[in-house]
Amino acid sequence: MASENALNQPRQRRRSTSENTRPSLARHRGAAGTPLAPSLVGLLEEYRAELDRAPLSPESRRTYLSKVRQFLTWLGAAAVEGDPLIDAAARDWAVRDYRSHLQAVAKAAPATVNGALAAIDDF
Repeated sequence: MASENALNQPRQRRRSTSENTRPSLARHRGAAGTPLAPSLVGLLEEYRAELDRAPLSPESRRTYLSKVRQFLTWLGAAAVEGDPLIDAAARDWAVRDYRSHLQAVAKAAPATVNGALAAIDDF
């Protein structure tokens, strides 16, 4: 059966229907750093030093540091009982509350929540 499309017709050049035809000149480096309470800055720097020695890819190091920074920022603003950075029971409850925050408030995808929990566990 023969096609109605003639094979010898010249092909038309495909053009974009988008108005954004030029590449962006701006470099995207992610969002600005999450503000962190001054009392937690030293703790995050200690963790950064530990990550630098860990057998992880540079991308994993950046991700873990970012996720821990977000957790510490949330921790600084959250009403938690006890000191989650010293007391194991308070820590467990704070991590559960943070997980709930990520799911219910931030509407994070399950993979994002799991990644955050992995980083906090490493921390």
